[in-house]
Amino acid sequence: MFVEDLKDEQGNFYRQVIFSSKPEQIQSEALLVYRNPEKKEISEHLKVTSQIAPKKKQRQLVVNHELISSEYQYAMLAGMSLTPKISEKQQIRILVLGTGAGLLPMFLRN
Repeated sequence: MFVEDLKDEQGNFYRQVIFSSKPEQIQSEALLVYRNPEKKEISEHLKVTSQIAPKKKQRQLVVNHELISSEYQYAMLAGMSLTPKISEKQQIRILVLGTGAGLLPMFLRN
């Protein structure tokens, strides 16, 4: 498994996790964003560093858990919308196995 940071045409930074057994397939992808730690405390597990993203004064680079970008995660969320309790806006408990980078559980938590 290896981790790769990329920059797109719009200047956004992404972190991808790729298994070495299938290098053509992206296991997970997360958007990296800058946050101001003085406005809101940032948990240590969210903080990241990147060799391609420049350091900014009074800003911390973090994984953005408010966005999912993988098609399989979209499909999982679409399937959950068919659950009666979700459509009734009741609180439910969900078990997510094999989460890889943990992006989907963090998205659901937020």
